[in-house]
Amino acid sequence: FIYGFGWGYPGSPLATACSRWFVFFGLVVTVKCKCVKLAPGSWSSWVPLRELLSGPRVRTYLGQAVPSALRGVIEEYQLQTIAMCAGKVGPEAVATHNATLVLFFFLAGTMMAIASATSACCGHHLGRGDLKALKQVILLAGIAAGSWGVLVSVVMMATRQVAGKLYSSKPEVGELTAEIFSLVGPCFLLMSLFYVSMAVLTASCRQIWIVLSFLIGAWVVCVPTSFALAFRLD
Repeated sequence: FIYGFGWGYPGSPLATACSRWFVFFGLVVTVKCKCVKLAPGSWSSWVPLRELLSGPRVRTYLGQAVPSALRGVIEEYQLQTIAMCAGKVGPEAVATHNATLVLFFFLAGTMMAIASATSACCGHHLGRGDLKALKQVILLAGIAAGSWGVLVSVVMMATRQVAGKLYSSKPEVGELTAEIFSLVGPCFLLMSLFYVSMAVLTASCRQIWIVLSFLIGAWVVCVPTSFALAFRLD
C-alpha cells in the first residue's frame, strides 16, 4: 500500500488495519475449523446482537480495549518525542536515530513472536488452571528471550564502531552510532525480559498494570533520561 500502490503515508494506517482484519479472519477460520480441538465452552456459536451489547460484555470489552489503546498512544507519542529530541541535536542525529530504530524493531520481531506465543500459551494454561504448566511456559519464554537478548546485545556492542558505515559514509553518523549502540545493546537484553513480562500480564488480562508499566517506562524513565543524555550530560 505504501510503496507498491504508491499511496504513501495514507497507505500506512490502511495496511495496519488490513493486517488486523487478516489476523481476525484467520482466528475465526481456525477456531471454526473442525480439525481444531477447542477446550469445552471456549466457543459455541456467534452471540446474538442483543446479548453482545449487554452491559457486562460491553464493560468487559472496554476494560480491555481502552487500556490497550492507551498503551499504544503512550508508546507512539513517546517515540515521536524522542525523534523530536534527536531533531534538536542535528540532522546526523535524526538519521542515526531513525536507522537504529528501524534496526531495533527488526531485531525485536523475534521478541514479538516469543511474546505472542507466551501470551497464548499462558492464557491457555490459566484457563485450565494448570499453574505448573504456566510456570514452565514462563521459564521457557524467559530462557528464549534472554538468549536472544544476550546474542543481540553482544553483537551490537562488538560492532558498534563499524555499524555506522551501514547507515552513512559520514563520520559523524559513525560516532553517533557507536554511542547509541553502547546504550541500546545492553538495554535490548532488558527489553527482551520486558516483552515476556508484558506477555504474561496480557494473558492474565492485567491491562491496567500494562498501561502503568508503559507509562513509567516511556515517560518517567525514557524521556527524562534521553533529554539528560542529549542536552545535559553530553
